[in-house]
Amino acid sequence: MAGVASPKPKDSLVIDVYCYVLLAAAWIVDLLTPQLFVAAVLLNGPIALSAQALRPSLTIRLTVLAEIANVVAGYVNGVQAGRHWDAVAIGDRILAGATFVLVAGLTLRAQESARRQARPRNETARCKASGPATCDGNGPRESEHGARACAARWRKP
Repeated sequence: MAGVASPKPKDSLVIDVYCYVLLAAAWIVDLLTPQLFVAAVLLNGPIALSAQALRPSLTIRLTVLAEIANVVAGYVNGVQAGRHWDAVAIGDRILAGATFVLVAGLTLRAQESARRQARPRNETARCKASGPATCDGNGPRESEHGARACAARWRKP
């Protein structure tokens, strides 16, 4: 997230693959553990990792898939326990599902913050390239002072 722009397409694809592979691995672990050992909390890892992609759509897809995986694993664990679903395990799964939403919300906020912080750098670079009519040397010209600073900057050899 420390970059100025979104990751390169190849980097983004790598992040996508990591996220989906980690989600599948966490789901398999959750399926293989006993009902009272709710490993669904591991599904938060890929959701948090998706922050690196700077694409909210990936974060949202992973969150929906994590919720579905949580429900399916809970059902499978109950079937494995002789078609008995423990109330504590159900409560734990509800809490795990809530953490998916919480982590996704925080991840989306982090992505938005990274985009906001990158925006001024992008605008400054763009306005410097476009010349004195739009730039005060530090960013877009928005005031009379900025216009004077811009003119002075561009007059200097």
